[in-house]
Amino acid sequence: HGSAVCRDGEAVAFVGPNGAGKTSAALTLADQGWRFLTDDLVVADPDGRVYPTFPQVRLRPDHAVARFGVGHGLEVAHPATDKLRAPAPPSADGPCALSRMFLLAGLPPPSPVAVAGSEAMLHLMFNSVPRVLLDRAPHRVVWLRRLARIVADVPLLRAGRHGQPPLSD
Repeated sequence: HGSAVCRDGEAVAFVGPNGAGKTSAALTLADQGWRFLTDDLVVADPDGRVYPTFPQVRLRPDHAVARFGVGHGLEVAHPATDKLRAPAPPSADGPCALSRMFLLAGLPPPSPVAVAGSEAMLHLMFNSVPRVLLDRAPHRVVWLRRLARIVADVPLLRAGRHGQPPLSD
């Protein structure tokens, strides 16, 4: 459950609970020249490449108004949510290597703080979409191995909810 952007072939992903500011962080960086990869769902292959997904973002109504103005004409993304579907900024042409992940949750530390080991694994498990796979043992093993590889290979940093993304130009 996250958003991602790419620059110079390297992807940065933002993961966290609903309302943490994942889309806002990705859009802020896209406004600064990063290429948009994905919103709401980060798809990575076993080699750690993040793939572009649907060319849309889902925004809360107040964020849609702030970005597009009143009378923006955006449609509701899904009947079960109040989020609105908006076109994504220019996206990357293909996959990008995952170089960093930011966990957006809670109050922001003074600067991003590294999260590793079992704590990192738990955060990724909690913010991953395929929880239904936990009921299917073969899929569960593959999924957990992939998350463990991400924890081993990709820095995960805790940053705060909302506000400016934890990196800029």
